[in-house]
Amino acid sequence: MPQKLSPPSGQDRAAGFQGTFTVSAFKVGQCELPGPIVFRSSPADDWYLLYFYMIVIRGLGKTLIVNPGLPDDLSEMNRVWTELAGERCRVRRTEDERTEAVLESNGIVPGSVDYILLTPFKLYALGNLDLFPTATVCLSQRGWTEHYLARRYPRPEPDPLAVPEPIFDRLQQGAPNPMRLLRDEDEILPGIRAFHVGVRDHSSMAYVVNTAKGAVVMSDCCFKYENIDEPQPTGIAESLEACLNAYARMRSEGEVVVPLYDPALLERFPDGRIG
Repeated sequence: MPQKLSPPSGQDRAAGFQGTFTVSAFKVGQCELPGPIVFRSSPADDWYLLYFYMIVIRGLGKTLIVNPGLPDDLSEMNRVWTELAGERCRVRRTEDERTEAVLESNGIVPGSVDYILLTPFKLYALGNLDLFPTATVCLSQRGWTEHYLARRYPRPEPDPLAVPEPIFDRLQQGAPNPMRLLRDEDEILPGIRAFHVGVRDHSSMAYVVNTAKGAVVMSDCCFKYENIDEPQPTGIAESLEACLNAYARMRSEGEVVVPLYDPALLERFPDGRIG
């Protein structure tokens, strides 16, 4: 159930009340990618195991989900990724990693979810929108504009992992899911804010959440902890400077940094409870 918090006191309101939230990670699938995609300086024959995570945030009587799981049908993703680098790239998921199973095992009723936060605005981050009939979908304004323009002025080779047209149309209509386009610097709720990072995709955002352990900052712009900690730029960064700037800001913004694909996340937080 959502965490119950006391209303802000007069002193809190005067200071600009900021809520405190809990943050938990749940594995919803996995794949392997060639080393040069994950790290710019990786040998060509290296491979890295990556996890897909769904993040659940609770507080102020609200429930938010970052990236609500993979699509039910993985065939298109697997066609694209196996064409990229062979069968080893295939996305795999167990039955208990399906979004419905994760929600049920944690007592989360899909209709009670208030916000869906996306990063990036891609098929593999928004596979289960139909499960959340009333949630407000938050995504990068840059990412939405790019998708809209790509639809109006088609590229010679369309992005096979772009958000499917029926979902795009549904979001554009604002029903049943309201949509909120996030500015490069934005606040979602008191205690949860977003900033644009790009790096891997123009729609990539970082989300910063106040918790009892301090600020937790999470993003898809980094595959693994080493990307940020050492730092080692990802091999698919459009700009090396922008990549390193994004990683530096993530380190400065959060006491806890969460790469949204690193299996080591569940080694550092075995129960998935991050903050």
